[in-house]
Amino acid sequence: MGAYLGARQAGLKLLSVADALAPAVLLAQAIGRWGNYFNQELFGKPTDLPWAIQIDSPNPAIPSGWLTEQTFHPTFFYEFLWSVAGVVILVLLERRLNLRWGRMFAAYLIYYSVGRFWIEDLRIDPSEVLLGLRTNQWSAVFGVMIGIGIIIWSRKRHPGVEESVYTAKREPEAEKA
Repeated sequence: MGAYLGARQAGLKLLSVADALAPAVLLAQAIGRWGNYFNQELFGKPTDLPWAIQIDSPNPAIPSGWLTEQTFHPTFFYEFLWSVAGVVILVLLERRLNLRWGRMFAAYLIYYSVGRFWIEDLRIDPSEVLLGLRTNQWSAVFGVMIGIGIIIWSRKRHPGVEESVYTAKREPEAEKA
């Protein structure tokens, strides 16, 4: 809502703002995942991989009956790496494909949702399950579908290059010499 109101106030197209913000949002999400590490929450299933993390005991996030010496998948770190890689990928895609008219935002939705779907499968925190998938996995499926929908809609409605990020009649006047 804030992005919509800000874009409207500035006379900018909302999709242009969303496109511009997509890599920054992904980077912010990557940084935010470190909070899960410091809070020792939202980690994954037990593993003996060399990069597994030890969770302090007692911790209410560890299901009862599990050994306190177990190590767990650092899902926060997987999402951090996935998101940082996504920033690079999105910027390179935009430069190569000129992703405008919401397509950059759509690429963000698809990319982030694919990673989130995979990472959610590793997590052990309580979650509602519907048809075998966790709630956040369903959210990821919808994120991919919305991203694909935006791309299809955008390509039909705006097949050309976006000439300006400004809404009609809000284009700044050219400087008079």
